[in-house]
Amino acid sequence: MKSRLVTYSLVAAVVLGAVSLFLVSMPAAQNGAPGAAAKKAIPRTADGHPDLNGFWLEPGIGAPFYGDEKVGDVSLLVRAPDGSKFYNHVTAAEIGVQRQAGNQPQAAAPRAESELYPPYKPEWMAKVKATAENSLGNLNPDDPALVCKPLGVPRMGISSGLYVVQNPQSIAFLYEKSPGLVYRIIYMDGRPHPENVDTSHLGHSIGRWEGDTLVVDVVGLNEDTMLGDVARSGPALGMLLLHSDKLHVVERWSRKGDDLFYQATIEDPVALTKPWVIKPISTSIAAKGDFIRPQWCLTLDTGHLVIDKFNEAPK
Repeated sequence: MKSRLVTYSLVAAVVLGAVSLFLVSMPAAQNGAPGAAAKKAIPRTADGHPDLNGFWLEPGIGAPFYGDEKVGDVSLLVRAPDGSKFYNHVTAAEIGVQRQAGNQPQAAAPRAESELYPPYKPEWMAKVKATAENSLGNLNPDDPALVCKPLGVPRMGISSGLYVVQNPQSIAFLYEKSPGLVYRIIYMDGRPHPENVDTSHLGHSIGRWEGDTLVVDVVGLNEDTMLGDVARSGPALGMLLLHSDKLHVVERWSRKGDDLFYQATIEDPVALTKPWVIKPISTSIAAKGDFIRPQWCLTLDTGHLVIDKFNEAPK
């Protein structure tokens, strides 16, 4: 059986990152509109809450993307004048990772500027824009994900390949790649956040049910995570979405039939002028027989990332 994502490592002499460690995270699942699967009855656990147990996977991810030489009529492997080949990261990003029937590429929907980055204070907006100075298109060599650090909250979002283990005391989220195999524990036993929580890439999460919605409160996130992926185009291209260690995230998870929806509200009194609400994203229950496949992240040498000089448009 082929792996969903053939590799998560950085390979030397590739164009713009060889393999994007974050390309198939949050934006890839943005469909928002419930499909036929969402019209089914919500399965419930013995205590009456929606049953989130099981393996969740974005539709179309089962077909391998990385490792293909072509997607539709678009070539992903480029031959340089000296005969060597490299992976065209920008081409892959532009066509998107979601795929329609017949393995045809599906273009990513344009996003409003207010969805690309949060309402930063002027001094923080300056910092964010400055991070793009070292970027290579939609890949930033300073992105912590490129050295295998967990994406953090809310960047990991639903992600691709999420296994949920739920009981009344806690809920475990097991991520297939974020960018490597990562897990989170959501405490459901009524405990508060620790008074002096040590910051980390995943923070500290406590949850509660509001009707059929799982509400997760997250604090203690360190500054080595980002609020979202590097934008693939537009005014935020190449920027890293920074935050302070005072970041507070409230996630809302809801199941509708065989679809799982995610939304998050971000507060950061140090970096932001007001809360930022991320547009809802969704995923679906995986096909019967599919299962989580650990994707180990390897980091090689980001210094070998290069810009594709062979496919630049004439000036």
